[in-house]
Amino acid sequence: MGIPFFKSTPPEDQTPDYWVTAAKGVLDSVIHAVEDFRSAPDKPRQYTALRNFLENARSVTWTLEHLKASFAQRDEWQEWWDSVTSEVRTNAVARWFYQLRNPVIKEGASPKLLVGHEFLGPFPPPGAQPPEGAKAYRPDIGKGWWLMEDGSFLPAPPAPYRTWMTIQDAPEEYRATPLEDLMAEYIAVLERLIATVSSRFIEGLDKS
Repeated sequence: MGIPFFKSTPPEDQTPDYWVTAAKGVLDSVIHAVEDFRSAPDKPRQYTALRNFLENARSVTWTLEHLKASFAQRDEWQEWWDSVTSEVRTNAVARWFYQLRNPVIKEGASPKLLVGHEFLGPFPPPGAQPPEGAKAYRPDIGKGWWLMEDGSFLPAPPAPYRTWMTIQDAPEEYRATPLEDLMAEYIAVLERLIATVSSRFIEGLDKS
């Protein structure tokens, strides 16, 4: 027998089931923050939604850390916790959001939200008939232009394109990925964490 890790017993209503259910509730708030980000009418509201996303996502693991009261010894808890949270630490997207939380929540930084865009060919669009003397087609957001021989431009049919929200200082490999897609990946990591924890404490697969 080792030295007991915890000297006090948590209140009876704060069982493992209680904390897993609480973590699921916090995760719902993370999902709602993404929905708020998607429907925000302006950038201030988007910033608020992003801050809520970062704060609540971190709170999922904080909530689950209360489960340490179910372990008798520190090393037993730490070994289990390191195992179940390994993806949170090693998943690149989850790690980026985790690191972004401190400057945004604790230091009040406001990451600059940008709109990325990508034109989708072919150019010119199918069916677009160039006027006589047109040298090239130039795409623009929501429109297109014919470059004429004299250097002037004439309106042309719009080019297809896609837009997405990103963060100015996001890692280069994420800048072409919609921020909402990255948020969804982080949520998926947290969902798998809760499922793993639930399998031990609620579903009864391992109650040792």
